[in-house]
Amino acid sequence: MKIECKNNGEEKGEASTIRQVSVGLVVTSSTLMVGMNVAWPCILPKMQSDPEGIHITEQDISWLVSLSGIVGMFTSLVTGPLMEHMGPRRLLLLILLPVFFLWLLLAFAPNLSLIYVSRVGLSASMYAISTFIPLYVAELSQAEIRGAIASLTIITSCVGMLTTYATAHFLHWKLATALCAAPFLPLFLLTLFVPESPYWLVRKGMKDEARSSLLKLLGPRADVDRALRDIPNVRKDQVSLLGQIKLLKRKEYGKPVGLVLAIFLLRELSGHNTIFFYSVFIFQRAGVGVDAFLCSVLVGCVRLIFSGVSVAIIDRAGRRACFIGTTVTCFLAEMTSGAFLLCDVTGASWVPVVGVLVYVASYGMGQGSIPWILLGELLPIPVRSVGASIIVFLNCLLLFGVNFVFLMAMNILSVGGILCLFSLSNVVLAVISYVWLPETRGRLLKELENICIENAEDLVVPDHAAERGAYKNEGMEDDVMKTRL
Repeated sequence: MKIECKNNGEEKGEASTIRQVSVGLVVTSSTLMVGMNVAWPCILPKMQSDPEGIHITEQDISWLVSLSGIVGMFTSLVTGPLMEHMGPRRLLLLILLPVFFLWLLLAFAPNLSLIYVSRVGLSASMYAISTFIPLYVAELSQAEIRGAIASLTIITSCVGMLTTYATAHFLHWKLATALCAAPFLPLFLLTLFVPESPYWLVRKGMKDEARSSLLKLLGPRADVDRALRDIPNVRKDQVSLLGQIKLLKRKEYGKPVGLVLAIFLLRELSGHNTIFFYSVFIFQRAGVGVDAFLCSVLVGCVRLIFSGVSVAIIDRAGRRACFIGTTVTCFLAEMTSGAFLLCDVTGASWVPVVGVLVYVASYGMGQGSIPWILLGELLPIPVRSVGASIIVFLNCLLLFGVNFVFLMAMNILSVGGILCLFSLSNVVLAVISYVWLPETRGRLLKELENICIENAEDLVVPDHAAERGAYKNEGMEDDVMKTRL
């Protein structure tokens, strides 16, 4: 009888996992937009060389690449409150349909002004998605599989990036741009079947709707009442924008937000977006002796492959170890590439290419995905929307500054000097992560809500996912949790 119950429990668990992964795939597919928008500047050299195309100067290129940061600053500030007002599902639907038409406008714009308009609209959509999708995914997933599902945002982003790199290499720039529109109409239709976040519904006092959402996510045989009890109640005064800002002054809320903010800003200073935005220009200026467009396609392939590795290991190895390890590797790769370019070693032009690919591989395995997972896990529930908006706003501000001055800085310092400078940020990021970053693997969002950052030992929490799984089928999870707490 025990074995039958256990097998029945395993079957229910598998069905629930399949449901959550299916929903997660639909939601995270929206980040195709992120990868496509990041990689699209690789099309600009072809636009410049097209005799029948629109005249684009180097200053236009700087603006078309970096204005996404300006747009992101304003978009991120309104996305959090907007998500809190209308719900993440409806906000996602509101974004996806215009994206389809904006890509077509960018492909067939008759003048430079409309190229700027479409680029602004796409950048706004990209940063809105980047701000709330990690929160939405975290609230749709159980703790045991939350890391893997959240990592799918990076996988789909990499697919979008690789697709854009490849089409830019093989196709005319107008066709390559137009193809970016293809996924978003069917994705809009699929999102109609995705449930709303049960956490948002509970915050709005809609318990019956939250129960229905959990039934869609977990299945009719799941203990929905227990899952509903795991969702913390948030007072109405904490849901308001002013209430969340006031809570940030308290240490248990302000410090987790500050830690995630530091991780995002230092990662931006390491130059990851610059490498992806300006990949073709970097390889052309570095004189590596390999076709620059082919190198960009390799960058996309490597990032996709190792982001897939990240999905496989993130819920086993843990966030903390993966992030620190990949950050150190990113430092070594950037420093090695930069040093070889500065020294101009004869016959070693392949070393910077390999170094950049190692950087991209390490970035894909942890540094690229984990900060976004932490955005959904570490931000306390009462300040999630405002905290995410602040973090993405300041990240966009820094992104704009770094990308806007990059071409000028590359002319002064050379590609090698820039890479060496970028690598130093990874050193600081690794130290901060080692001292203060907690392990969030296997913890319920309710458990993570009041993490207070005091020192590294207090923050490295044990993994209780296995403990919960061992008792899940016998209905003893509540007793285990009460005993531990």
